[in-house]
Amino acid sequence: MKVMNWRFAFLVVLLAAAVSARVLSRDDNGFDLEGSLVPADEIHLGGPPRDGIPAIDRPKFVSTERAGFLDGEDQVLGLVLGGEAKAYPVPIMNWHEIVNDHVGGERVAVTYCP
Repeated sequence: MKVMNWRFAFLVVLLAAAVSARVLSRDDNGFDLEGSLVPADEIHLGGPPRDGIPAIDRPKFVSTERAGFLDGEDQVLGLVLGGEAKAYPVPIMNWHEIVNDHVGGERVAVTYCP
């Protein structure tokens, strides 16, 4: 099962890179490169396009018993604040990198860069 997930993830990354290359060639990924120290034609794609990694703004939490997409070896980012505890699975954070949430009555941004 892990091999299939890895292969699927690899294909998604390749597809995203191909789409990103087309977007970058059209509009420099939304950035104004005029006056940059490096000539614009020497700047190459380095990942997804601008806003290409969507944040999770309204996370939904399930019990460990219902999280069938995770296995016992998957790591989580844990946060305890104001007496409330939440866990953010690293396999999900690999794809989204940012979760905007409320924990213990506070607004938080949970971030992760794979």
